[in-house]
Amino acid sequence: METAVCPSCGNEKSAESVCDVCSLQLAFRPELLQRKSRNRVTDFPQPLELAPSFPSLEITELVGFGGMGAIYKARQTTLDRNVAIKLISREYSEDPAFVERFEREAKTLAKLSHPNIVTIYDFGQTADGLAYLLMEFVDGCNLREAMSNRAFPASEAADLLYVTAKAIEFAHSKGIIHRDIKPENILISDNGTIKVVDFGIAKMIDHSSALPTLTATRQVLGSPHYLAPEQIEAPNEVDHRVDLYALGVVFYELLTGKLPLGHFEPPSVLVPEMDARFDLIVMKLLSRKPSARYQTA
Repeated sequence: METAVCPSCGNEKSAESVCDVCSLQLAFRPELLQRKSRNRVTDFPQPLELAPSFPSLEITELVGFGGMGAIYKARQTTLDRNVAIKLISREYSEDPAFVERFEREAKTLAKLSHPNIVTIYDFGQTADGLAYLLMEFVDGCNLREAMSNRAFPASEAADLLYVTAKAIEFAHSKGIIHRDIKPENILISDNGTIKVVDFGIAKMIDHSSALPTLTATRQVLGSPHYLAPEQIEAPNEVDHRVDLYALGVVFYELLTGKLPLGHFEPPSVLVPEMDARFDLIVMKLLSRKPSARYQTA
């Protein structure tokens, strides 16, 4: 079956069918269809338009965009380094509740200093009111892109999980839950360094007055396939163990090339040559009950 990447969410889908991830999101909140249809490159400022808001940066290109906003690559000439600007879309930036939470959370996220977490250098609002984060730029690709290009041997998948889990555990020790662990938020630099990005972004959105919680509108935040059951059933009661469930989904996908949907088999059933000891780790991470999972990353 020929596959393609969904332009809205970045997940792999059949080239001839609609994206099941987006379909699931729309089943919970159909009005998201209109938002996604507006999600075009022309909705975001071009580099030259942003220049007045960032006089110390040379903004070179728009490298990606999605429902949350856009990412630009820029050069900080005074420090001779590349940086990334994450520009938050107007629908969020114009919501006072979101902006208040954004500023509070950004201050916390900027204190996350870890070799496997993308560093936040600064935050603020542009001249025309768009919230932004100024971050470390990672030359490389995200895990989704890497997975589309090659298979990961079990030993390499385990190494990647270990490094990612250490980064997540560090964030948890600082009281920060990611809430949206998925391959798109795990970056692999050209030299092989793993970097986790977008800590706390889902939390900022979740408490925005313009976007009520799941209980009120059946809105699903994050990527549905990586959501722990409690994120859908009791979104106001989640804790750090939702990140452990998402790690389990990523690990399962790395080991088997498939998502653990419905009644799923342990990885070694799908890949018989795999060490069955991986099954114990994956299936524990994917326990429906948080108390049955590992309790720390």
